[in-house]
Amino acid sequence: MQRQVAALLDVNGEGGVSPRQITEMLGRTDDGNVRHTLNRLRELGVAELVPGSSWPQPWRPTALYRKGTDGAGD
Repeated sequence: MQRQVAALLDVNGEGGVSPRQITEMLGRTDDGNVRHTLNRLRELGVAELVPGSSWPQPWRPTALYRKGTDGAGD
């Protein structure tokens, strides 16, 4: 499930995507599992919460994994 969730983090670009949106895109009903997966991806350095956001909490890939970046970190 980690790969499925990680693949959907870029759908809204820098704005991120909420756990609910990911759950719906996967055709699932278990928000809790998606949230657990997002937290695990954060621990692995793949996903992050969008800074300055409140609710719903949007997630996006870390700079290293964002599409259109070379991962070199300006």
